[in-house]
Amino acid sequence: MKVKSTCENLLLQKTATIRIVAQVIGFLVSSFPAVVFAEMHYRHLELDKICALRDNKGNFNAIMTLSTPSRAELTWCVNNVPHASKAISHGNPDLMLTSDVSNMGWGAVCGNNSTGGLWSLEEERNHITYLELKAVLLGLQSLCTVINGKHILVQSDDTNEMHLQEQPTNATVPHYMGCKPCRFLLSLLSKPTESSLKSLTLKPTMLIALVSAQRGQSLHMLEIQFMKERENLFEFALPEHIKQSIPGDLHFSSRLSIFL
Repeated sequence: MKVKSTCENLLLQKTATIRIVAQVIGFLVSSFPAVVFAEMHYRHLELDKICALRDNKGNFNAIMTLSTPSRAELTWCVNNVPHASKAISHGNPDLMLTSDVSNMGWGAVCGNNSTGGLWSLEEERNHITYLELKAVLLGLQSLCTVINGKHILVQSDDTNEMHLQEQPTNATVPHYMGCKPCRFLLSLLSKPTESSLKSLTLKPTMLIALVSAQRGQSLHMLEIQFMKERENLFEFALPEHIKQSIPGDLHFSSRLSIFL
């Protein structure tokens, strides 16, 4: 088999040209439709190739050395590709798990059960893709721990299965009320009588951001001392210019309409 032989040949070499490594990666990628989990065993090879091209200014004839993780990936391919298979279809799922995240928290729903929570300060620093995957893992661990031998369909933001579907404009209903992910995240925040100071801060901040579409820079400037209550809105005078300030306008403000 071509994929196996090219991986074996590359493993026998202490060094190789970047071009040869790129060719091996091409063979591996071509095997994805037929080899289950193959997508998980070529990333270090790709990273080594990218770093070598960067160091050699794009010269594919330059010599490079494979890292230990890359050699482990090649070994996996040699051992698994010859007898691998991949189902064309897994059939209809038995269950569906839907998850959603923001930089503040996560949530998951499976059937009539739901779970979720807020990220720790350390977790908040991770990339949004990491948070998406962790939300799926936490959702499965929380809602599907007693399920065995079932086909579970996972829907997250990355699969385009969840959309922001707004209701028609209504003067008495905020736009976010038709946005399922936003409603769900808001529901994860505890009741005011049970909230921590952090939760009490996050909930109104999220609501203000949703109904006003203001940038973070603008939200940081909202202060009680600059607030005026009017008939159907609250108006905050902004003490400094922001990105959307009109040139020459020295009295920029942010208006938050009242929704009953």
